[in-house]
Amino acid sequence: MRSSPNSKVVALLKTVILQNKKTWKALPENTSTLEEARECPVPSDNLNRAHSLIVSLVDKDNLLDKVCSLLGATAITNSIVYPPNTLMGWHTNNDRGGRRIYYTFTIDESVFLYKDIESSKVIEDFDDKGWTVRSFDIDKRNPFWHSIWSEGIRFSFGFITEDN
Repeated sequence: MRSSPNSKVVALLKTVILQNKKTWKALPENTSTLEEARECPVPSDNLNRAHSLIVSLVDKDNLLDKVCSLLGATAITNSIVYPPNTLMGWHTNNDRGGRRIYYTFTIDESVFLYKDIESSKVIEDFDDKGWTVRSFDIDKRNPFWHSIWSEGIRFSFGFITEDN
């Protein structure tokens, strides 16, 4: 699930983050806690979660297209920033099957929670300080439930290699 960051990808993503500095510097703090994230039950119905507290980043120079090329991805799934103390509830991203690759950056505590497909246990995978790279498969027949909570600002860039 985890891999090492590609230095060329990181350089491009840093540029996107800096291009959006005015936006993320002005974000209001939310009130969600890690305990709230832990207590939130995994739903039984498949859904895709949109979250109004998450802000999209603008890619002025099409740098994310270059990242797609470097990663062998077919599309960008997101380029977002989480304000401090934000919880993105349980969701599956099940609308598009394929391999997902996420590059995230944070310096504060942040956790990727997911339901292990084999054991059905909820796993807490805390982000590294700095860059964390995760990848996982999205299978429309077997949803991959996941949720995110972040204490501080968290940048997330998602890419996919879609099923044919």
